[in-house]
Amino acid sequence: SDPQERAHTVKDTFVGKSASTLLKRGYAIMAFLRWSKPVVAGKAIPFKEVDLYSYCLHLRSTRAAATRASSFLEADHLAGEILGFDTVAALSRRVGGASESMWMTKRPLQQREPFSPSMVAVFESLAENHEDLRTKVFAGWVAALVHWRARFSDGMWPRDEPHLDLDADGLPKYVEAVCLSDRQKTGHT
Repeated sequence: SDPQERAHTVKDTFVGKSASTLLKRGYAIMAFLRWSKPVVAGKAIPFKEVDLYSYCLHLRSTRAAATRASSFLEADHLAGEILGFDTVAALSRRVGGASESMWMTKRPLQQREPFSPSMVAVFESLAENHEDLRTKVFAGWVAALVHWRARFSDGMWPRDEPHLDLDADGLPKYVEAVCLSDRQKTGHT
C-alpha cells in the first residue's frame, strides 16, 4: 500500500483517541519492550503471560511507580481493542494481582483546597481593574475557569465562545461553554 493510504489507515484507526492517551500507552509499551529485550527469549510481541508477570515482578522489585504496571495493562488493552492484538495474557489473575498490589501502594490523592470566595473576588478585581494587560488576562482566565468549574485543559479547548445564560429576570446566572472534549462546562456567575 502507498504511504498516503497508510497515513489514512492510521488516522482512521486512532480517531477519537487523544494524543496524550496514545503517547502514554505508547511509552508504557516501549518501557516493556526495553525491559524485555535482554530478558525475554524470542519475540516479546505477542505478549506472553509469563513475560507480563515477570515484568510486573520486576517493576515491583525495583520500586517502580505504583501505576506503572496498570499503565502497561491499559496499553495492552488499547492495543487489543484498536489494533486487534491478543490480550489474553493480560487477563491472567496473577498479572492482574501483581498490578493491583502495586496500585494499592499508591498514595491517596490530596487535592488542593478550593479557592475561597474572597480569593475569587481578588481574581475578578484584578481582571477588571489592574493596569497590566497580562495580569488582567491571567486573572480573568483563572476567574473564568473557577466560574466554569473547569480544569485548565477544558478551558484550553472551547468549541464555541462562552456565553451567559440569563435567569427569568434577565440577570446573568451561568457562564456556559462547550469544550472539544464534549463536556459541557457550566458555572455560576
